[in-house]
Amino acid sequence: MNKTHILIVEDEGIVAKDLQALLKRLGYHVPATVGTGELAIQAAIQNQPDLILMDIQLRGSMDGVQASAAITSQQDVPIVYLTANSDEATLQRAKGTAPFGFLVKPFEERAIQAGIEMALYKHRTDKKMREREQWLSTTLTSIADAVITTDADGKITFLNTAAETLSGWSLGDAVGLPYAEVFQIVEESTRLVPTDRVAKALTAGATGSFSNHTILVRRDTSEVHIEHSVAPIRQGLQELIGGCVIVFNDVSERKQLEERLLQVQKMDAIGKLAGGIAHDFNNAITAIVGYAEMILLKIKETDPLHSDARQIVRAAEHSARLTHQLLAFSRKQVLQPRSLSLNAEIAGVEDMVRRLIGENIRLEISAAPDLWRTMADAGQIQQVVINLAINARDAMPEGGCLKLQVSNTTVDAVQALRISDGRPGEFVLLTVSDNGTGMTRETMQRVFEPFFTTKGPGKGSGIGLATCYGIIRQTSGMISVASEIGSGTTFSIYLPKAITTEQAVTCSQDDAELPQGTETILLVEDEEILRELGVEVLGSLGYRMLVASDGTEAVRILSSEAGSDIDLVVTDLVMPRMSGRELVTWMGERFGAMPVLFMSGYTDDEIIRNAVEGAEIEYLQKPFTPKALAHKIREVLDRSSCLQRSAFGRDSDEGRLRSQPAVFVAHEH
Repeated sequence: MNKTHILIVEDEGIVAKDLQALLKRLGYHVPATVGTGELAIQAAIQNQPDLILMDIQLRGSMDGVQASAAITSQQDVPIVYLTANSDEATLQRAKGTAPFGFLVKPFEERAIQAGIEMALYKHRTDKKMREREQWLSTTLTSIADAVITTDADGKITFLNTAAETLSGWSLGDAVGLPYAEVFQIVEESTRLVPTDRVAKALTAGATGSFSNHTILVRRDTSEVHIEHSVAPIRQGLQELIGGCVIVFNDVSERKQLEERLLQVQKMDAIGKLAGGIAHDFNNAITAIVGYAEMILLKIKETDPLHSDARQIVRAAEHSARLTHQLLAFSRKQVLQPRSLSLNAEIAGVEDMVRRLIGENIRLEISAAPDLWRTMADAGQIQQVVINLAINARDAMPEGGCLKLQVSNTTVDAVQALRISDGRPGEFVLLTVSDNGTGMTRETMQRVFEPFFTTKGPGKGSGIGLATCYGIIRQTSGMISVASEIGSGTTFSIYLPKAITTEQAVTCSQDDAELPQGTETILLVEDEEILRELGVEVLGSLGYRMLVASDGTEAVRILSSEAGSDIDLVVTDLVMPRMSGRELVTWMGERFGAMPVLFMSGYTDDEIIRNAVEGAEIEYLQKPFTPKALAHKIREVLDRSSCLQRSAFGRDSDEGRLRSQPAVFVAHEH
C-alpha cells in the first residue's frame, strides 16, 4: 500500500525535524520540509503531496495563509494549518481559505494522526461529491429536455444547456433569480399566468405534468409552445429536501403537425358533406337544364317563352358550376388526366388571366426549360390558375404584381413535414405569388374551407380556393400557402412528376348538333324525372329506348328477348338494390363485353373513378345537357363501331357489338 505523502511547511527547524520524525513513525512519507511560503509553492508543484501541514506564521514576505491560497488555486490538495498563538485576524484569514483542519502546537501524536486522517477523509469525500456533481451537471447538460432547478425559496440554482437555449437566459444571469422571472409561462387560450405549480411543488410536494397548451415567454419576449412537468426534489421516496425541478421541451413542431392533421380531417369531413350535396343537386340540375333545352328546341326564338327558358338554362348552368366546384373540393369529380407541360397550360390561360386581373396589376410568368411533365386534367389545372389569379387580384385592390413560376423540385422528408399532408418525391412546382394585403395565421388555417371568405357580402362565394384544394389533392398533388399581413401571399402547388406518357386513341365523330341514330339503348336510372328526360331526348333522335328504374329491373330486361337487340347500356352508378357497377359485373359474367356508358352526379367508387381517369370506361358527368348526352352516346356507339371494324375488318353479324372487347367490365374486388 502506498504511503501518504505529506509536505511540511514550518520555519522553525527543530519543530520541522521533530514533526518529520513523528510522521515517519506514524507511517507517513515526508518528501520535503520547507520554511517559507515561496518554497512551499515550489515544493507543492514538484512533489504533488497528498496533504500539506502549513504553519501560519512564516518568515519572509508570504505567510502560510497566502501560500495556501496560491497552492490551492493551482492544485487540489488538502491543507491543515499549524498554529500556536496567531491573532484573531490571521485566524479569520486562514478560515477563508477553507482549510481541512487546525493543529495546535505543541503537537500530540494522537491529535496529529487524527487531524491528518480526518483531513484526508474529508478531502476524499469532497472530491467524490464534486465528481458526482460534475457527472450530474454533465448529464443534465447533455439531455435534450430543458431542466431548471430551484432552491427552497424558488430561486434558480441551475439551468442546463437546453434550458438556456429555450428560455434565452444564461446560467450566469439566471442563478439567484426568482424562477418566475426566468420561466415565464402563460396559457395559450387565455394568455393568463397559470396556477403557480412551482409553489405547490415547494410547499405541498405536488407533482404535475402539463400539455402543449402552455406558452413560454422567452427572455427576448418571443414565444414557444412547451409541455412541462414540475416536481419537488426529494431525498429517497418521501423526504422533501427543498427546491424543485422543472423539465420542459419545445412542442411547436408537434403542435403544428397536430393542427395540420385536424385541418385535414376537417377538410375531409366537409368534403364528404359537399360531395353528397353535389350528388343530389346534379340530378336536379340535369333535369332542369334538360327540359329547359328541350323547350328551346321546340319553340321559336321569337316566342316570349324562349327568353324565359334561356334564363332557366343560364341559372341552372351557374348552379352546375357551383356543384362542379363542390365536387372538385370533395375530390369526387372524375378527372380526364393526360401528360401535360405546365409551361404550355399557363401560356394557354395567360390572356384570360391578364383580362381578369386588370391593367393595374403586373403579370410576370417564369417558364422553366426542361420542365418535367405531369399527369393532370388540363382544364382543371387551368381552373386552379384562374382561381388563384382572381384571389390574388382581390388581395391587391390598389394594384401590384402577380407572379406565376414553374420549376422542377424534389421534396425530402423534412420539407414534407412543412406541407399539409405532404410526402417526399419529385414534383413539378407551380408558385402563384402576390404582394397584396396578406393573411393572418387564423385565415390561413381556414383558407381552403368551402364558403369561407373574408370578403364582404356579394363579393366572394368562398369556393374558389376550396376548388383548388380539391383539384390538386385529387390529382395526387399537394398545395400549401404562406402569407404575412402586408407582405403578400404565395400558394405552392406540387404536381407529381409523370412516369409515363399516354395518349388516347379515338375515332372521329360528327360534331353536328344533336346527332341521331337508330340503335337500341337501355337506360338504367333510378330518378324518374331523369328517365323520362332521357327517353324524350334520345327517342326524339331516333333511338329505340328501353328503360329500367334500377339494376335489378335492367337484369330482367337484359335476360328477356328484348335484351338481345341492345346496342348500348346507359346506367347511373348509384342506385338502390343493384348499383351500376354491380350491373355491369353481372353483364360481363352473363354475356361477355358490352358497350356501357356510366353517368353519375359523383362517384365515391375508387375502382370506377380510376377506370374513368385511366380512359378504361366511358363516363358522363352530371349535370349534363341534352346536347352533351346526344354527342356522348353517338361518340360511344361510333367508337364501338371503330373497334368492331378494326377487329373483324368487315361489317357482319359476326362483328356485332356484343362480341367485341368490352369498353369496360367492372369486377368485384
